[in-house]
Amino acid sequence: MEKLRRGERAELYETVRITKDGRRIHVSLTVSPIRDNAGRITGVSSVDRDITDRKLVEMKLQEQEKALRSSEQRYRSLFEEWFMASIGSGGRRIPGSKPGLGGDARL
Repeated sequence: MEKLRRGERAELYETVRITKDGRRIHVSLTVSPIRDNAGRITGVSSVDRDITDRKLVEMKLQEQEKALRSSEQRYRSLFEEWFMASIGSGGRRIPGSKPGLGGDARL
């Protein structure tokens, strides 16, 4: 609102509104001052854009990224446990490795 008092446009302010039927929607607001011929601010103009779908996609993406990070961490932990257990087994061949072509890996 301070920008409006200075006569500047406040762009892309995001908030949540309640519709007439009681639903909550995410909106992006652009608020601009309205001036008279003398340049005095006499009012404001507001354009609201429903961005609910975009916000839902963003939230779902964040959830998927969190699940991916968690899965990656579990995989790393399992691999490290397996690797450490394999080191203690006296240097046996890594399961699934083949002799030659650099696949003759031993632990």
